[in-house]
Amino acid sequence: MADSFTKAHIVVPGDVIAENYNYTVKGAAIIRPDGKIVATRVGLLRIKGREINVIPLAGRYIAQKGDSVIGIIIDYSLVYWLLEINYVWKARLDASDFLKKPFDPTKEPITKYLKIGDVVYAKVAHTERGLPPILTCRDSGYGKLEGGRLISINPAKIPRVIGVKGSMLETIKRITKADIKVGANGIIWVRAEKPEIEELVEYAIKRIERESHVSGLTKKIQNDLIRGMHRIQRG
Repeated sequence: MADSFTKAHIVVPGDVIAENYNYTVKGAAIIRPDGKIVATRVGLLRIKGREINVIPLAGRYIAQKGDSVIGIIIDYSLVYWLLEINYVWKARLDASDFLKKPFDPTKEPITKYLKIGDVVYAKVAHTERGLPPILTCRDSGYGKLEGGRLISINPAKIPRVIGVKGSMLETIKRITKADIKVGANGIIWVRAEKPEIEELVEYAIKRIERESHVSGLTKKIQNDLIRGMHRIQRG
């Protein structure tokens, strides 16, 4: 798998870099239990011999209480997981806050519910300078995200993706019928009926990131999406 990447290749969260290879991993990447090496942040992939290194590129997110974020499980203890959320600290998600009920590690392993490499949509419940932010999934709509794809953009561009009163995001959802979760940390999850629709949504989001200063952008994105959906439907 790694042989398909160039020596300096841009990867985004969720990209499978290699599998069933005996690599040393550095930077923003993890080795999942199934042996696959997966990027956890947008970054520059460098492969030298048997060493894989993902050097983060995007600006860091500053965690704020109440933010919705998308994170990737990178480690765990008996009672909590640690997630990469594009912040200076890894975030902590207690099993009880994920399951929305008490958790007893003597009766079942925490990995029954979430494993390294899994993707979670959560809310920042608490932040304190010098400590990992605390996440929760107790509110409706939060939890594990299955399938789909992850898109990584500059966190500063997230408000433009959402739009005034949610107008831009609702336009994308209405036209593509895609399920979309937006993280304030610059990570967006998209799942649609067809991979081609997910690619279309990614194109639209990347255009919004590039052209966030352009007036009338919502209408332009709407037209792009309508044309794209017509092409996909025609096959």
